Amino acid sequence: MFRSWKLGTLGGVGIYVHSTCLLLVALQLFAPLVAGGWPLAEYRLALYVAVLGCIVLHELGHAWMARRYGIATRDITLYPIGGVASLERMSEKPSEEFWIALAGPAVSVVIAAILRLLTLILPDWFPTQETAGFQPGYLVCHLALINVGLVVFNLLPAFPMDGGRMLRALLSGPLGRLCATRIAAGIGSVLALALGIGGVLTGQILLVLVAAFVYFVGNRELTNVQRSASIEQVPATKILPPDTESPDEVRSTTARTGTLTWEEKANAWVFWEDGRPVHKFQIRELDVT
Repeated sequence: MFRSWKLGTLGGVGIYVHSTCLLLVALQLFAPLVAGGWPLAEYRLALYVAVLGCIVLHELGHAWMARRYGIATRDITLYPIGGVASLERMSEKPSEEFWIALAGPAVSVVIAAILRLLTLILPDWFPTQETAGFQPGYLVCHLALINVGLVVFNLLPAFPMDGGRMLRALLSGPLGRLCATRIAAGIGSVLALALGIGGVLTGQILLVLVAAFVYFVGNRELTNVQRSASIEQVPATKILPPDTESPDEVRSTTARTGTLTWEEKANAWVFWEDGRPVHKFQIRELDVT
């Protein structure tokens, strides 16, 4: 029923927009048209497109930092509630996860700083208390404030947002990845509940959608970490079925160790060794006893 359309490629990463974004465009246009006519509607549409552009740059920050650690990005998809960079895998090294998570908000800080700088070097272009109506720089001021808001919101220590991933990275060292994920996901669930209640009370449907995203994505990743932890560092010869077609390094008679991650879209387990995927296979249950 819903699909995504490719907008283009930036930095080797495909940029897609989900069809549900059109619903938000319609909402952005309908209310201003009723309240103030085309000028206000055009401004809101321009602001919305500019915000989507900032979100793309934010997600590219994650992608470019991940590339430094040898992790490719499949694509970036824009949704009404934000953007999602689909990394080929999540780094299990706390330091790498921390810097990958921080890269996105860092890009948003740079964007906000550049926009703020424009207000200083071109003061006559921007609105003041004495001016009335929309000045050419009004959108720049508005966009700068939105980027500041994006930074603050994304840095909340609630999983799966950037701040939650940074918190998990900091806690993974002393507590372990599983315990750290439980704490970060727990905070995320509390935040999701607060956002959901706030959205219902104020009639803000986007807040409700963000709450649902934070809750379900956070708990799904917690489930994946629990699955992986239950069979982590198990010899590959005990994991793979005897009749499974697999590379020579996995079929070796020498027991090798690695990490399994569950890939939901493919409904398959991926066996990782030395930071790269060795084999993908589908089995209902793993007997690792």
